Order: sequence, then structure tokens, then C-alpha cells
Amino acid sequence: RTVKAVVLRVDSPGGDANASDMISREVEITRKVKPVVVSMSDVAASGGYEISFRANKIVAMPGTLTGSIGSFLGKFNMKGFYDKIGMTKDEMAYGEKALMFSDYRDFSPAEWKAIKEEHWKFYRHWIAEVARYRRMSVARVDSLGRGRVWMGDQALANGLIDELGGLDRAIAIARDLAGIKDSTKVSVVHYPGTMSYLKELFSRDSIDDLILYNLYRVLNRKEEGPAVFMRMMNYGGTERTGLRQRAIELLLDR
Repeated sequence: RTVKAVVLRVDSPGGDANASDMISREVEITRKVKPVVVSMSDVAASGGYEISFRANKIVAMPGTLTGSIGSFLGKFNMKGFYDKIGMTKDEMAYGEKALMFSDYRDFSPAEWKAIKEEHWKFYRHWIAEVARYRRMSVARVDSLGRGRVWMGDQALANGLIDELGGLDRAIAIARDLAGIKDSTKVSVVHYPGTMSYLKELFSRDSIDDLILYNLYRVLNRKEEGPAVFMRMMNYGGTERTGLRQRAIELLLDR
């Protein structure tokens, strides 16, 4: 309840379409209860723009790279490479399109047709949503989309963002949208918080890595040790439990 507005700092060239859409939906949900202002850093393109356009306001620097409304989909056919190194693959599948994304062959005409249809369906939905939130026609967004990248000042002229400025300007806009008076003292809380060196050193991941490293060093001196260690890292369930027990026995010279 003490958080009156959210400033989302975006520094991303994009990524997975589903992940970007999920974050964008969270922005949409959040703006229903409090203002959300996006502050674009050096790059906020493709998925970076997708997570931004539903905010109440978008602020970018003149040199920010943004836009890139679009996506691409495909795969690598590695069969020629596999043939070159003498490697073969046997594939078993159930279902007409189960091997659609196999790297051992090209798409069939039917698969390529299905992929293109799904791809364009996603793109049309995206530009329709941008048009709704940025108050443009779908045709206008399409003319700005299809992967085109814009600098911050161009994005402003094209209506893809609201204002030029840095993080401080975004915070000022968020304050205004939240109705906070200039005389009211506020605190800006950054998430996630930065861990101190000691906290990072003694975090669970760091401790696990340290334990595994030292475990490997000790087991590596035993005749059976390296094999036990590698199998322990690659197996799960009851077999891993048994391997852990054997590792302990080796450590204790049993």
C-alpha cells in the first residue's frame, strides 16, 4: 500500500515472445491499481517494447533503440553438419507434426504453412494491442512494425513513446500520475536489491558451487572418485542418493 507508482526500467533487445507477453500482461494488471511508467535504457526493442507498450507512459532517451515490433521463427537444419562428422540420428515420434522442429530435416510444406499462419496470427494480435494502447490505427502500427527499429526521437515522432528523458524524468512523471505533491517526501526503492559481497558469497548457489568444487577435488584423488562424482551429477532419485552415500564413504576412506 505504500507503493504509489511503479517505474519499470527496460534494457532488453527482446527474447521469447511468450515470456515478453507474460511480463506485459503483468504491467497491464498493475496499471489498473497504480501508475506504471517505463523508462527505456539503451535498448528496449522487440520483446523489450512488448513489455513496455501497456504502461501508462513510456520515456526513452533520444539514442534509445526501440520498436522492432515483429518476430521471427525458424530452425537450423543440422543434417549436413552431422553427416560431415559421421553422426546419425534415429527419431521416433507419434503424431503428424511431432518432428516439426527436428534439426535433422527441413520443414515440410504443410509444416511451413502452419508455422507461417501461427506466426502471422501472433504478429497481428501484437500490432492490434499496440494500436489500442498507443491510440493508433492497426495499419499505422503495421507501417512502423515488421521489425523496424527506431531511435528514441524517431519513436517519439511516430507515437511509440510519450516523452524523451532519463530515469529521473520517468520518476517525476510517475510522481505526477500518482498525485503526489512536490512537498511530500518520497523514497525510491529499487528492486531487486543489490546483494552485498558477503551475502552473494554465502548465497545458496555460491555455497553449493563451493561444496561441489571441493567435493570434486577430494574425490578426484580416489581411484573410484571421479566416476562416482560424474554419475552423482547426472542421476536423480534413489540412485543419486546411493551415489551420495558412496561419495561419503570415499571421503571417509571406507
